[in-house]
Amino acid sequence: MIRGTLKSARSLLTKTGELHLIIHTNKLGINQFDVWGLRQIVEDENFVWRASLPFGWRLLHPYAPKNVEGKPWTPSHPQIVILTPRNSGWKVEKRCWRPGSEQENVLLNNMKQEPLSATYTDPKTFDFQTYRKQIFS
Repeated sequence: MIRGTLKSARSLLTKTGELHLIIHTNKLGINQFDVWGLRQIVEDENFVWRASLPFGWRLLHPYAPKNVEGKPWTPSHPQIVILTPRNSGWKVEKRCWRPGSEQENVLLNNMKQEPLSATYTDPKTFDFQTYRKQIFS
């Protein structure tokens, strides 16, 4: 699903366009970015991770998060992940989302390097059975 979204988005984005994905973290601190192996998929599809921002999902009234069984679910720390094609004309100074001026320099410094891949869960070694038991117990 994510790979297909990235492939489709590439042809639809302007040269400075961004793709925003909503991801969730459960109460155990496990997020979809890790579980789904998004970092590798993003890199394989020649996209670049630009930022992760907090997402106030309660402010978006039509948005109703659901768990894997389709039941209502309250995410602990939802985020919007911002991606751009690797060789696009995207510039940090022209990004579509901007904080207040007091945070601008902090964020600019943080965006100069991507997080180390070692900080992410390897989906090949992740124990999904234990994870599901913890969620549904």
